[in-house]
Parts: sequence; C-alpha cells; structure tokens
Amino acid sequence: KGLMDDVRAAVALKQPKQVPVFANSEEFDVKWYGKYSYEEVCQDGDKMAEVWIAATEAFDYDWVWLQVDDCFEIEPLGVGTHGEGDILRATTKYLSVTRATLDSLPAIDPQKDGRMPEKLKAIRKCREHFGDDACIVGSCAGPYSAVGLLYGLEEAMVLMFSNPDLLRDTCE
Repeated sequence: KGLMDDVRAAVALKQPKQVPVFANSEEFDVKWYGKYSYEEVCQDGDKMAEVWIAATEAFDYDWVWLQVDDCFEIEPLGVGTHGEGDILRATTKYLSVTRATLDSLPAIDPQKDGRMPEKLKAIRKCREHFGDDACIVGSCAGPYSAVGLLYGLEEAMVLMFSNPDLLRDTCE
C-alpha cells in the first residue's frame, strides 16, 4: 500500500517512505514461471498477464513492466521480426532509409494492429488485478530507438551524418 505515493515522491526528487523496487526481469520471470515459452507469452495478453501477475506476487515486485519486446509498435509498420522459443523477438528486416519510406508509413491503431491489442489486454488485466498496489507500465521505443528498429541500428547511426534532417523527422 502507498506504492504510487512512493513512486510520485521519487519522481518529484523527494524521499519516498520506501524505495520502490523496479526489477528488469521479464526474461527471468517467463523462464521461472515455466509454463510457456517466451514466444508464446509475447503473442497472448492472457499469458502475459498470468506470468507477470505470478512473478510480481512471488517476488514482491513493486512494478509490472510489460516490456515484452521492442517490436510491438514496429511490426505494424512493415519491419520484419523473428522470435522463437525463449529467444526474444527482434527486428530482422528493415525499411529503406528514404524520405519516401518515412512519408508512406501507415498510421497504426494500438487497439487493432499487430500484437498491440494483446499487450494492452495484459496491461488492463494486471491493472485490474493489482490496482495501485503495483506500478503497471508498458513500453514504447523512444524516438532514436524507434529509428534504429525501423531502419536498423547501423543505418540510424549513419543518418546522424548522412541525412540529419531525415533522422530528426523520423524521430518526430
């Protein structure tokens, strides 16, 4: 109880009553739970919620961090991804680094596109289960990370020099 007050205090650079523990443990948690492979979990909101609820309760985590993989919002844009068994899903086939590519990116709807609805379902279920007794968070690639996931990391790094305007616009 009072976890969210402690989180708010820490964010405001004040001293919380108790320091929240935010474990970066998603791969461990899935392996520990042992019922599903990582690839099975990342496809199904019910399984995501089941695993993260069990781990949060077993290890008394203060947060449920549904950072399952970096591809949820990238896949619907046409980037190729691959994951299997207990190996995290990763980007494999990138989009062409051109203004035309950027201009043609589709608008995506997190309620409908790709695996995003499953992740939102897991967040909802965890929130319903824990209320304010755990900090429930999802994830989304930051601007530069999204460029690396979209075009590939090497291409994103080269863009800093070869076409900084495209890099900036893609980040936006």
